[in-house]
Amino acid sequence: MNILSKVCIFPAIALLTSLAIYAAASQDAWAPEAKSQVFTELQAPELPLIPVPEGLDLASSEPAALRAPAPPLTYAQIRGVRSSDSGNAWVIVSDGAFNSGFNHGGAQMFVLVIEIGYGNSIVARMNGAVLPTSANVLNERKCNVGGFLGDCSPGQTVVGWYRYFDVSGAQGGLFQYQNTSINAPFNTLSDRLTIL
Repeated sequence: MNILSKVCIFPAIALLTSLAIYAAASQDAWAPEAKSQVFTELQAPELPLIPVPEGLDLASSEPAALRAPAPPLTYAQIRGVRSSDSGNAWVIVSDGAFNSGFNHGGAQMFVLVIEIGYGNSIVARMNGAVLPTSANVLNERKCNVGGFLGDCSPGQTVVGWYRYFDVSGAQGGLFQYQNTSINAPFNTLSDRLTIL
Protein backbone atom coordinates (compact mmCIF):
# COMPACT_ATOMS: atom_id res chain seq x y z
CA MET A 1 0.00 0.00 0.00
CA ASN A 2 1.57 3.33 -1.01
CA ILE A 3 1.46 6.51 1.04
CA LEU A 4 -1.28 8.09 -1.12
CA SER A 5 -3.74 5.24 -0.44
CA LYS A 6 -3.03 5.46 3.31
CA VAL A 7 -3.69 9.20 3.26
CA CYS A 8 -7.07 8.66 1.54
CA ILE A 9 -8.24 5.63 3.54
CA PHE A 10 -7.65 6.92 7.08
CA PRO A 11 -9.79 10.09 6.72
CA ALA A 12 -12.56 8.01 5.13
CA ILE A 13 -12.51 5.57 8.07
CA ALA A 14 -12.58 8.47 10.54
CA LEU A 15 -15.54 10.03 8.73
CA LEU A 16 -17.52 6.77 8.70
CA THR A 17 -16.78 6.19 12.39
CA SER A 18 -17.94 9.74 13.21
CA LEU A 19 -21.16 9.23 11.24
CA ALA A 20 -21.88 5.95 13.02
CA ILE A 21 -21.32 7.57 16.44
CA TYR A 22 -23.56 10.51 15.47
CA ALA A 23 -26.32 8.22 14.22
CA ALA A 24 -26.23 6.17 17.41
CA ALA A 25 -26.28 9.29 19.59
CA SER A 26 -29.08 10.99 17.69
CA GLN A 27 -31.79 8.44 18.49
CA ASP A 28 -34.79 10.59 19.41
CA ALA A 29 -38.52 10.32 19.97
CA TRP A 30 -38.98 9.04 16.41
CA ALA A 31 -37.00 5.88 16.98
CA PRO A 32 -38.87 2.77 15.75
CA GLU A 33 -40.05 1.94 19.27
CA ALA A 34 -41.55 5.42 19.72
CA LYS A 35 -43.10 5.35 16.25
CA SER A 36 -44.82 2.02 16.94
CA GLN A 37 -46.27 3.60 20.09
CA VAL A 38 -47.78 6.36 17.93
CA PHE A 39 -49.17 3.74 15.52
CA THR A 40 -51.00 1.86 18.28
CA GLU A 41 -52.49 5.08 19.62
CA LEU A 42 -53.81 6.30 16.25
CA GLN A 43 -57.11 4.46 16.16
CA ALA A 44 -59.09 5.43 13.08
CA PRO A 45 -62.09 7.61 13.89
CA GLU A 46 -65.65 6.47 13.23
CA LEU A 47 -66.32 8.08 9.86
CA PRO A 48 -69.37 8.14 7.62
CA LEU A 49 -69.17 5.46 4.93
CA ILE A 50 -67.09 6.60 1.96
CA PRO A 51 -68.33 5.05 -1.31
CA VAL A 52 -65.79 3.43 -3.60
CA PRO A 53 -66.25 4.42 -7.28
CA GLU A 54 -67.62 1.81 -9.68
CA GLY A 55 -64.96 -0.43 -11.20
CA LEU A 56 -62.66 -0.52 -8.18
CA ASP A 57 -63.76 -3.96 -7.01
CA LEU A 58 -60.45 -5.49 -8.03
CA ALA A 59 -60.29 -8.49 -5.68
CA SER A 60 -59.38 -11.48 -7.78
CA SER A 61 -58.08 -15.01 -7.48
CA GLU A 62 -56.04 -14.55 -10.68
CA PRO A 63 -52.25 -14.18 -10.46
CA ALA A 64 -51.07 -10.64 -9.75
CA ALA A 65 -49.68 -10.27 -13.28
CA LEU A 66 -53.19 -10.63 -14.72
CA ARG A 67 -54.87 -8.07 -12.48
CA ALA A 68 -55.90 -4.59 -13.56
CA PRO A 69 -53.51 -1.65 -13.11
CA ALA A 70 -53.62 0.35 -9.91
CA PRO A 71 -56.62 2.69 -9.85
CA PRO A 72 -55.91 6.40 -10.36
CA LEU A 73 -56.59 8.88 -7.58
CA THR A 74 -60.26 9.79 -7.47
CA TYR A 75 -60.57 11.15 -3.91
CA ALA A 76 -58.28 12.93 -1.45
CA GLN A 77 -59.86 14.72 1.51
CA ILE A 78 -58.80 15.80 4.98
CA ARG A 79 -61.33 14.02 7.20
CA GLY A 80 -60.12 14.25 10.81
CA VAL A 81 -58.02 16.17 13.32
CA ARG A 82 -56.94 14.93 16.74
CA SER A 83 -55.08 17.01 19.31
CA SER A 84 -54.33 17.34 22.99
CA ASP A 85 -56.95 20.09 23.18
CA SER A 86 -59.59 17.67 21.85
CA GLY A 87 -58.73 15.19 24.59
CA ASN A 88 -56.85 13.16 21.95
CA ALA A 89 -60.21 12.25 20.40
CA TRP A 90 -60.71 12.51 16.66
CA VAL A 91 -62.86 15.40 15.50
CA ILE A 92 -64.46 14.42 12.20
CA VAL A 93 -64.19 16.94 9.37
CA SER A 94 -67.01 16.97 6.80
CA ASP A 95 -66.19 16.37 3.16
CA GLY A 96 -65.20 19.71 1.62
CA ALA A 97 -65.13 21.60 4.96
CA PHE A 98 -63.03 24.76 5.12
CA ASN A 99 -62.17 24.55 8.84
CA SER A 100 -61.90 21.99 11.59
CA GLY A 101 -64.91 23.32 13.53
CA PHE A 102 -63.03 22.80 16.80
CA ASN A 103 -60.21 24.70 18.50
CA HIS A 104 -57.20 22.36 18.32
CA GLY A 105 -53.70 22.58 19.75
CA GLY A 106 -51.60 21.36 22.65
CA ALA A 107 -48.60 19.06 22.72
CA GLN A 108 -49.89 16.62 20.08
CA MET A 109 -51.85 17.09 16.87
CA PHE A 110 -52.56 14.62 14.05
CA VAL A 111 -54.39 15.03 10.75
CA LEU A 112 -56.12 12.23 8.82
CA VAL A 113 -56.28 12.31 5.02
CA ILE A 114 -58.33 9.72 3.14
CA GLU A 115 -57.47 8.75 -0.43
CA ILE A 116 -59.09 6.48 -2.98
CA GLY A 117 -56.71 5.34 -5.70
CA TYR A 118 -52.93 5.32 -5.93
CA GLY A 119 -50.64 8.34 -5.89
CA ASN A 120 -46.88 8.74 -5.67
CA SER A 121 -46.20 12.44 -5.05
CA ILE A 122 -47.46 13.29 -1.57
CA VAL A 123 -46.89 16.88 -0.46
CA ALA A 124 -48.22 17.98 2.92
CA ARG A 125 -47.80 21.47 4.35
CA MET A 126 -48.54 23.05 7.71
CA ASN A 127 -48.76 26.83 7.71
CA GLY A 128 -46.99 26.91 4.34
CA ALA A 129 -43.99 24.80 5.38
CA VAL A 130 -43.56 21.47 3.57
CA LEU A 131 -43.67 18.66 6.11
CA PRO A 132 -40.91 16.05 6.05
CA THR A 133 -41.90 12.57 4.87
CA SER A 134 -41.45 11.40 8.47
CA ALA A 135 -44.53 13.47 9.41
CA ASN A 136 -46.62 10.86 7.52
CA VAL A 137 -46.46 8.49 10.50
CA LEU A 138 -48.93 5.85 9.32
CA ASN A 139 -50.62 4.66 6.11
CA GLU A 140 -53.51 2.23 6.57
CA ARG A 141 -54.56 0.17 3.55
CA LYS A 142 -58.28 0.22 2.72
CA CYS A 143 -60.33 -2.02 0.42
CA ASN A 144 -63.72 -2.09 -1.25
CA VAL A 145 -66.06 -3.55 1.37
CA GLY A 146 -69.61 -3.69 0.06
CA GLY A 147 -69.09 -0.63 -2.12
CA PHE A 148 -67.48 1.43 0.67
CA LEU A 149 -63.92 2.02 1.85
CA GLY A 150 -63.17 -0.41 4.68
CA ASP A 151 -60.65 -2.70 6.33
CA CYS A 152 -58.99 -5.19 4.01
CA SER A 153 -59.35 -8.96 4.25
CA PRO A 154 -56.79 -11.41 2.86
CA GLY A 155 -57.00 -11.56 -0.94
CA GLN A 156 -58.59 -8.14 -1.39
CA THR A 157 -56.95 -5.44 -3.47
CA VAL A 158 -56.07 -2.17 -1.80
CA VAL A 159 -58.07 0.69 -3.33
CA GLY A 160 -57.42 3.47 -0.83
CA TRP A 161 -55.52 4.74 2.18
CA TYR A 162 -55.95 6.43 5.54
CA ARG A 163 -52.85 8.64 5.83
CA TYR A 164 -51.97 10.06 9.27
CA PHE A 165 -49.76 13.15 9.65
CA ASP A 166 -48.09 14.32 12.85
CA VAL A 167 -48.24 18.11 13.03
CA SER A 168 -47.52 18.28 16.76
CA GLY A 169 -46.31 21.64 17.94
CA ALA A 170 -48.66 23.56 15.68
CA GLN A 171 -51.40 25.41 17.53
CA GLY A 172 -53.68 25.44 14.51
CA GLY A 173 -53.26 26.99 11.10
CA LEU A 174 -53.56 25.87 7.49
CA PHE A 175 -52.94 22.19 6.63
CA GLN A 176 -52.62 21.46 2.90
CA TYR A 177 -52.37 18.11 1.15
CA GLN A 178 -51.84 17.01 -2.43
CA ASN A 179 -50.96 13.86 -4.30
CA THR A 180 -50.61 12.95 -7.97
CA SER A 181 -52.03 9.79 -9.51
CA ILE A 182 -49.51 7.05 -10.19
CA ASN A 183 -51.04 6.35 -13.62
CA ALA A 184 -53.36 7.86 -16.24
CA PRO A 185 -54.81 10.44 -16.11
CA PHE A 186 -51.90 11.51 -13.80
CA ASN A 187 -54.23 13.97 -12.09
CA THR A 188 -53.31 15.89 -8.95
CA LEU A 189 -55.84 16.09 -6.14
CA SER A 190 -55.54 18.46 -3.21
CA ASP A 191 -57.38 19.60 -0.11
CA ARG A 192 -56.80 22.26 2.52
CA LEU A 193 -58.18 22.78 6.00
CA THR A 194 -57.87 25.64 8.44
CA ILE A 195 -57.34 24.03 11.83
CA LEU A 196 -58.78 26.36 14.45
